[in-house]
Amino acid sequence: MSFILFLYGTILASFITLCAYRIPNHVSIFYPRSYCDQCNHQLRYWQLIPIIGFILQRGKCYDCRQRITPLSTLLELFAGFIAIHAPYHHLINLFAFILFYSALLFITATDWQQQFFYSFGLIGLLPGISLFSSHHHWTLALLISLVATLVFLLLLSQLTNGLGVGDIELILIFEMLVGFYATLQIILISSSLAILLLIFIHKQQRIAFVPFLSLGFICVTQFLFYM
Repeated sequence: MSFILFLYGTILASFITLCAYRIPNHVSIFYPRSYCDQCNHQLRYWQLIPIIGFILQRGKCYDCRQRITPLSTLLELFAGFIAIHAPYHHLINLFAFILFYSALLFITATDWQQQFFYSFGLIGLLPGISLFSSHHHWTLALLISLVATLVFLLLLSQLTNGLGVGDIELILIFEMLVGFYATLQIILISSSLAILLLIFIHKQQRIAFVPFLSLGFICVTQFLFYM
């Protein structure tokens, strides 16, 4: 069963990545068929197989030999492993699970490629309330911490120009879902990963932060809540 769930996760992630690329570029998600971004050659069916297609091509387009971005393959891997934890015995929770992680993958892929994401993608995260409600409860303390976090992040954004509105919105939603202390762990993990990437690429440039927040969220929820 785990293999089937993994397979479904990779297929869904492949489609979401396509949507994240085409929608901002005003291209239909149904037509034309998938093609190479470099040479515009229409992809063969075996090239579209999640993960395997990338491996068979050794990370390069079969036709023009240009490097293929690993984003889709990485998201397919993460989605596959996340799908293994899907609550398939409970229909409502399964629907909430699919909607939540589909929205998270969509805004992650969009922000990585475009350095922005559509706010409507955040609506898809709201079903996460039913998924993570057992880990914390709505209290006055949580509401106060949400307000305090919002004020702090707005001040940080104004002083450093390092956080976008979308980053702040996503952090607040995470805090609504998993609470204050888990959100601190998410921020710590995501910030550390982002710093490591900047050190590795040796460039002073702006990078999309939502993918790191998403990865931090997955680390905290999957490895801390479910281990």
